[in-house]
Amino acid sequence: MISTKMNADSFRSEMESESDLEERGFGGVGITDDVLAFARNIGMHPETWLDFPIDEKEDLDEMTGSALDDSKIKQLLYDHRSYPLGEDDYLRVCQIPKRKGANFRDLPGVVVGTDNVVRRDSTEQPLLPSGKPLVPDYAFTFEQGRSKRPFARLWWDETVPTVITFPSCHNQAALHPEQDRILTIREYARLQGFPDYYRFCGTIKERYCQIGNAVAVPVARALGYAMGLAFRKLIGDEPLMTLPPKFSHSNYHQLVKSLSHESL
Repeated sequence: MISTKMNADSFRSEMESESDLEERGFGGVGITDDVLAFARNIGMHPETWLDFPIDEKEDLDEMTGSALDDSKIKQLLYDHRSYPLGEDDYLRVCQIPKRKGANFRDLPGVVVGTDNVVRRDSTEQPLLPSGKPLVPDYAFTFEQGRSKRPFARLWWDETVPTVITFPSCHNQAALHPEQDRILTIREYARLQGFPDYYRFCGTIKERYCQIGNAVAVPVARALGYAMGLAFRKLIGDEPLMTLPPKFSHSNYHQLVKSLSHESL
């Protein structure tokens, strides 16, 4: 496997267009031969790098799920950038421990009662350089003080909450497990099942919104497959159907081939 490494700090800049990203050298991660060769040697700030495994043997057919008929295309990884945090929120996020289950309750100045309700510690009230409290008031009042979602980190082995139209760290688990930022557009797209070649349009906010409004791609694909079989009268009127083995990892041509074998 090959891991490309990208500086995480660049994703906190206010960049609203693809051209801004390209000017700074973060337009995308290619999978052409030249870029793969480059990826083998790249390494910027190893303490803040992001992994995007690319199998040396994986061809474009497998990555896109469709045949290329020997045509050559340039495939890029777009939108690996997150909405920039404000200065106060960034300082708060930097103090959230990088471990499973971490959230605002781990910050100094928070007391958790036996009733699981958070309260501000009267003996310790840390402030930010701006003069605002380290732990904002809304974290104590959200869901009557019982929520663990404000400034919560996601973790590698956990089920991710439903992707919504905008990832706010104020009221949902949206922080990267090991980096001080919210998830990027591309990371959310992957969680929704979008293939990496899928492009989004508009501002950063609009791209997050498109992903949050979408039906998860694997669900839509299964529904479309079932509807196609029903339209072609290849299944009966039963309320349930069974998807073919390895359906989620099969491309269009493999599914057509499996259907032709079943109809014989």
